Amino acid sequence: MSENEASKPKVVLVDDEKDFLKLMENWLRPQYEVFSFSDPEAVADRVRALVPDVAILDVHMPAESGFALCKRLRAQPGFETLPVVFLTGSKTDEDFVQHLETGGSRYLTKPISRQALLDALVEQIGPSRPA
Repeated sequence: MSENEASKPKVVLVDDEKDFLKLMENWLRPQYEVFSFSDPEAVADRVRALVPDVAILDVHMPAESGFALCKRLRAQPGFETLPVVFLTGSKTDEDFVQHLETGGSRYLTKPISRQALLDALVEQIGPSRPA
């Protein structure tokens, strides 16, 4: 890892759509150190070693919902207040309520623009440091 990468905020991305993950990685990598997962099961085991500044979780995934994953992540010591941005394509009132009940930091709907995603991250963790 370069010195520049070490100074960048860490973002964990979880989405079962691999093409969408690649798109978000491309959007975020200039300013953030990005760790992507298409399988939510792998995230909880790795989050302690990664120590992310924020997590971006897809709401509807086949293996586990983003809401359930958020609960598992926040149950780990030191991650109780991890900022979590939920992404969804469903836009239902039930999902929005569950985002609030789970303690989500932001709730964004797909399709999303690069700028809206960057703005949400700045809102949660502040501006990224220059590379």
